[in-house]
Amino acid sequence: MAVHVSESSDEFIQTLENRNVPVTINAEEMPLSKDGIDTRTPSDVVFISQARLNVTKVLEINIWTGQTFFVLDFKRCHVSEEDLLEIFTDFWTENIVKVVAFVSALPMNEPLIYGYVPFSEASCNRVRLVKEVLASGANQLKLVSSGVTDFYGCVLNTSAVDLPPMVIFTDEASRRGTFDLEGTEISIIKEVSKKMNFTPWFSKPKDGHPWGWIHPEPHGAAGEVYLKESHFGVGLLATTLERFQYLDVSAPVSPILECITFAVPLGAVKNQHGWMEIYVTEFSLSLWIYVGVTFALAALTYWTIAKNYQNRRQSVSGVGFFLFSTFLGVPVKAPVPLPLKCFFLGWIWYSYITVVSYQSLMKGRLTVPYRPREIETIRDFLDSHLQCVGYYNSIVFVTYKAEGDLKELAARCKPVRFGMKEGFDRVVTRKDIGYLREITSFKYYTLINPRLKGKVHYVKECASEYYPIMVLQRNSPLTKPTNKLIWQLFESGILMKWRNKYIHDVKPVAPPVIKLSLRHTFSPFIALLSGIFLSVLIFFAEQCAHRKILRVTNVFDVFIYFMCRRKVSAIN
Repeated sequence: MAVHVSESSDEFIQTLENRNVPVTINAEEMPLSKDGIDTRTPSDVVFISQARLNVTKVLEINIWTGQTFFVLDFKRCHVSEEDLLEIFTDFWTENIVKVVAFVSALPMNEPLIYGYVPFSEASCNRVRLVKEVLASGANQLKLVSSGVTDFYGCVLNTSAVDLPPMVIFTDEASRRGTFDLEGTEISIIKEVSKKMNFTPWFSKPKDGHPWGWIHPEPHGAAGEVYLKESHFGVGLLATTLERFQYLDVSAPVSPILECITFAVPLGAVKNQHGWMEIYVTEFSLSLWIYVGVTFALAALTYWTIAKNYQNRRQSVSGVGFFLFSTFLGVPVKAPVPLPLKCFFLGWIWYSYITVVSYQSLMKGRLTVPYRPREIETIRDFLDSHLQCVGYYNSIVFVTYKAEGDLKELAARCKPVRFGMKEGFDRVVTRKDIGYLREITSFKYYTLINPRLKGKVHYVKECASEYYPIMVLQRNSPLTKPTNKLIWQLFESGILMKWRNKYIHDVKPVAPPVIKLSLRHTFSPFIALLSGIFLSVLIFFAEQCAHRKILRVTNVFDVFIYFMCRRKVSAIN
């Protein structure tokens, strides 16, 4: 097999020589592969040898098939483990090759090949005998051929931001101190640990900062990953220029965009509806059309009846007069003032239509229940009296290079460090802040706290949107397999299934009515109609009991006359 050494490899070898590490390229005894290995690609595997290397013996191990190599041959007889770790770390940091293996002396013509697990915890052995790996199972045969795929059960730390439903710290786990967490991103880490054979350990950032940053000093989850104190940083993190420059960024861990918005008190918008607007808009347009048509038909009907009965045209007041008499059963000759008749007439029709609208099966189409106006846009929030508060990272992310309303919002936002519970308590009780957080966390917290339903409103307009990601150490061997797994979970729909496991869309609850509307007069409507019905029954009873028909002057009296006469005839 021919040897291919890239320019970057030459530079790196020169660096090793400058550090007094004797290195030479040994291209002898490199046989041609029967499998036709392509040597035009950069080297994937590096052998570091203590002595002259019998490559033929080394290549007899079946895990090397399909790779290209170059060999570093040490002129000295012994290489300490510390020297190996230093060299291996340099290889991974420079991102020259995928896999590094150390070949020791060849006792009994059998090479002892050691693999290196980069960036592992100090408690794990970072140099392992490949033959031990081969004996441990077929799943680990790809250690060298496909990069590092096995961490030999090492404990790898994950800095997790307590941000349900992506990362859920349970109270029981917190008391034990062994954080066996739940959540969408935690499920991804656990799935990666099964494939990469490591034990995940979850902990909150030590300095108390949630997401954190790298400059001017590393803080939070991102800072711990940058300082190589953790391998993963999780918790609805966003891709920023700083994180992209100094860390590895995973594929999106959520199938939908994350929205950063406000939780605000109910009815906090500055300009609310007036009482007249409430009365007009509570009925839908279709019902107002129905009311107009009904009144027109009623007026035409009674006007026609009056004309035929008295053989003369009736005025508008006369039509109302007959209509009033018909509904109430009041004799025409009764001295009732016309304005009072018109008032009761309008009230009765209004009551009837309102009751039918709210009690019918079509009330969803006929009525539009009153709701106080809510803050729905950033502009509405800026016009309100509310103070913008949120975590420092959220405020910086939203207001970075902001223009227009967001630039004005940046001047009103104040960084705070209280959690979700404290934020919601202040929104509900003091009603003086708009709490800036991720909508996913808002919905989850509302779901597990039913007392908040109908008390908090979430602004529909997003201050910013992004796809959540995880951060890993720069050039981490975990990046590629993690991204591959995330895309597989996304394409199979498992990511959405995990998300739905912890959060569901919260159904809106009707807020309390705080202004006068039709619902306030609903009970008086029922009482009035009941009284009218009772008065009509009494009127019938009186007319039939006395069997006295007074002077007939309207249609209703004629009806009563004939009804009572038929009843008397039947008795006789």
